[in-house]
Amino acid sequence: IGERKMTRMKRTQEEYISILNELGNNEYQLVDGEIYQGNNQKLQTIHKTCERITSISPKRFMSGQRCLYCSKEERMRKIHEEKHEEFKVFLQESTDGEYTILEGEMFIHAKHHLQLVHQTCGNVYRVRPDDFKKGSRCPKCRDRSASKKSYEQFVQEFSDSCLGEYELLDGQVYVNGKTPIQIRHKLCDYEYSINPDSFLRGHLRCSQCKTNNKLTHNPEKFIQCKERIMGLVGDEYSVLESTDFMNLKSSIVMRHNTCGYEYSTVADYFIKGSRCPNCLIDFRKKQVWKRKTHKEFSEEVLIMGEGNYELVEETVYINNMTHVQMRHITCGYEYLVLPSNFLKGRRCPNCNDLNRSRRNIKTHEIFVKEVRDAVQEEYSVLGTYINTNTKVKMKHSLCGYEWDIIPASFLLGTRCPSCALKKRASKKRKTLDTFKKEMYELVQNEYKVKEGEVYINNSSPIIVIHNVCKHEYSVRPGNFLRGRRCPACSKKARGEKTRKNVDEFKQQVLEYGNQEYELTKNAVYINTDTPIEMRHIICGHVWSPYPAAFIRGSRCPNCNGGIKRTHDEFKQSVEDLGKGHYVIAPGEIYTNNHTHIALIHTECETKYKTTPGNFLRGTRCPKCAFLGMSKGEREITDIFVENNIDFIPQQTFEECKHKRPLRFDFAVYVEGNVKALVEYNGPQHYHEVDYFGGKESFELTQLRDNIKRTYCEKQGIPLIEIRYDEEILPKLSEELLKVNVSI
Repeated sequence: IGERKMTRMKRTQEEYISILNELGNNEYQLVDGEIYQGNNQKLQTIHKTCERITSISPKRFMSGQRCLYCSKEERMRKIHEEKHEEFKVFLQESTDGEYTILEGEMFIHAKHHLQLVHQTCGNVYRVRPDDFKKGSRCPKCRDRSASKKSYEQFVQEFSDSCLGEYELLDGQVYVNGKTPIQIRHKLCDYEYSINPDSFLRGHLRCSQCKTNNKLTHNPEKFIQCKERIMGLVGDEYSVLESTDFMNLKSSIVMRHNTCGYEYSTVADYFIKGSRCPNCLIDFRKKQVWKRKTHKEFSEEVLIMGEGNYELVEETVYINNMTHVQMRHITCGYEYLVLPSNFLKGRRCPNCNDLNRSRRNIKTHEIFVKEVRDAVQEEYSVLGTYINTNTKVKMKHSLCGYEWDIIPASFLLGTRCPSCALKKRASKKRKTLDTFKKEMYELVQNEYKVKEGEVYINNSSPIIVIHNVCKHEYSVRPGNFLRGRRCPACSKKARGEKTRKNVDEFKQQVLEYGNQEYELTKNAVYINTDTPIEMRHIICGHVWSPYPAAFIRGSRCPNCNGGIKRTHDEFKQSVEDLGKGHYVIAPGEIYTNNHTHIALIHTECETKYKTTPGNFLRGTRCPKCAFLGMSKGEREITDIFVENNIDFIPQQTFEECKHKRPLRFDFAVYVEGNVKALVEYNGPQHYHEVDYFGGKESFELTQLRDNIKRTYCEKQGIPLIEIRYDEEILPKLSEELLKVNVSI
């Protein structure tokens, strides 16, 4: 055995080429530069017939494997031929030879149009095989009147579908399933127009009753929902009582008994798995995320790419959002790709482009033929067909109108826009008198249309007067008929529903104030946003806070840092801190640290509004602050200013530094304390960008970013990092909500 192993000779390049020609019938040859090194080493091989390159090992070639592309095409050709024969047999057996496939046509699949010949009349038409099997036959010979539904048949189907709950109005005539017809709901006597086919399918029931049902509390459904939730979570959560529960899409208030946190959520979300957001935040803070290694990603590439892809030797995996150099072993093409995109299925762009270029492209003649089959001579093609998404000029022979249209849209049914416009204009429109009549039937004399108003259509706003409160407001006629009423009365009703009385607020003062505070004799409670006179029992100080502010924790100003500063004191602070470059605008009076006041920056003469607290913490002229800011930073600044959020741009901390203190783009403050830090990161934070200094600058940027992250983690300050390719407002709103700052 040992001697036989010693005498075994390795096959040479010439020997393998000879085998390649012999077994491949001279249809295959090696790509220039390919060298035979062993039976298991893949070689780039050209198939001369299709001129495509495939990567295949000598061992597999000698065992019978050939061009992957041609093998697949051959399999598909055989499948199409088998399906073609099956459909021919079906035509013969089901129609006794009345229908045949047009010569030269090939069955592709059941949804692909095929041209058939009706031997009786000689008509050639296009039809899907699947539709033919369901009963579709020659359009020329089909008797359309035979399948038309009679009035008596429709009345019977109408009565069966609604169980006598609806009735047709006198004088109504059934034309077809698409022509509207007037009906009446017997329970509420509401009359409206329906589409017969849609009604028989179960749609278009009484909108008046549907609206009324939506506005009522359903205690039975609330009890069912509560029992269902208790069955899922037991005693871990409690469902608090509700007075406006309608269905699973309604909001409910939950209490997590483990941590005591109360929050509002949609019932359906909770049933599907949504749980306590307070505990979720704590869990995320404690969660330790494991970074994927280069070796682990290489193994994923091997598995997901089925052995056809590998990382280029010099490439190092950093994270899912940093590009890596990938090689497609089959064609040898190297390209950059995000690891996350590769794992989602993105593959070699070179092979994808080749495959797209080899697909069958529809020609101008084929498109003209498709148009003729669809509309005969009614339309003609004037332009040249390029592809299905490039507009082509068409002409409507009946009216002579010419226009450009996307070919795919025309084949899907879009026709002459000029005739369509005339058809819409010829339809009978609803008049102002008709709308007034419908309004009276709904609300009698409670509402009326303002004099001089013109009715255009259901979507164009019209001014309506509520006769009860005399409020005038603009509303779409369609919305009014669907139940939208006076916004002033609706707002008042909501306020009355939720407004607490003075006794309830007194009880809250005792509970939240630890019995240290009381209302004065002259105190009158109006609402949560109207100041009310209170007394601090311990020091005797009397002041007028907002009820909402007291509930949130605002207490006696005399005991918490003294009485507020005066206008002159704030004016002096502006002069000192602004170094003479800022003054209070004429007519402006300092109220408190949270009430906006107009300032003037004397250097650029910009007048702007800010809170005194922001100015004292370092916020200055927004016009000058925008200089040097990126587009993303400007957008974040606008969001903070519009929502009255206290912030300081370019905030630094002495403990957070590289060679000198590092700047955070924004620091968000609440009552003088830093609640969060915000960083808007451009592309240079995630990969090398030549414009920003290339590799050296990228490494330095990552070092600084890591220093900032470490500092925030040690100090317990949330760091909000927004990528350059993310939507700013949703991301910022979601992250700030976690620290109880709402936008």
